[in-house]
Amino acid sequence: MIIYVGAKAQEKLLELAKRFQMQDVPYEAAYITLEDFLVKCGCYDEVKNPDYVEMEEPWNMNLPMEQVSDYISRYYEWMSSDKSQKTHKVFNREKVDRPLAEYFTESGVIYDGERVYLSEYHYNKHLNYVNSLKETTQMKK
Repeated sequence: MIIYVGAKAQEKLLELAKRFQMQDVPYEAAYITLEDFLVKCGCYDEVKNPDYVEMEEPWNMNLPMEQVSDYISRYYEWMSSDKSQKTHKVFNREKVDRPLAEYFTESGVIYDGERVYLSEYHYNKHLNYVNSLKETTQMKK
């Protein structure tokens, strides 16, 4: 193993960093849509999920040992799917009863364009991404 220090280490680190591409912040972890945000604020109707499928919890079943592992796998797969949800929350515009700015201020989010950033940190990360794209485009000209 070769260990670099000083200027040589900086050079190697820069070489490695150049291999990575700048990426925008991820949907749901850093931002959501305006409709998703308003649903989180209570502006929704609860509707029955037509794809719902009931599945018994593994610990309530008296399965033979050789079937337990397979059933638990299928159960956890079901849990992370839409089929485990009895209802869905559907945005209802009529339940928006205040100016949008009040919802944003109350929640501490930042609304820009079609996105609602979940924090100032995430918004600034997005702006860094946008600025890096601009810089890259200007460099290529």
